[in-house]
Amino acid sequence: MNPPESKLPADPSIPVLTEVLKPGEVPATPSPAMAPAEPLALPHDIAVLAERLSLRLSTQLSEEVTALVEKRCHDALIDHTAWLVQTIARHVSDDLQRQLREHVRRVVLEELARRN
Repeated sequence: MNPPESKLPADPSIPVLTEVLKPGEVPATPSPAMAPAEPLALPHDIAVLAERLSLRLSTQLSEEVTALVEKRCHDALIDHTAWLVQTIARHVSDDLQRQLREHVRRVVLEELARRN
């Protein structure tokens, strides 16, 4: 279910994003509104909790990214191995066919020479 759209009229004192930033234009100096906020002064317990949650989240994300990379590497390895096996099998088969033709030709020529 989609959230209801706001039907409030736009405040003309608030600039539209396309009026503030033009395509390909980079602002020369950041405005005071864009200045980084100073860190909040948190009680020690909340700061410790926030640090633990941050560490846990980064660890979980790190594990998920690692698992994703491992899966992609595994899939690439399987694909490459299959291609390699097919290529080797094709070369071995072609070489065996060539050797068999040469062997049959040589044996037939030897047999003809023996009979004459």
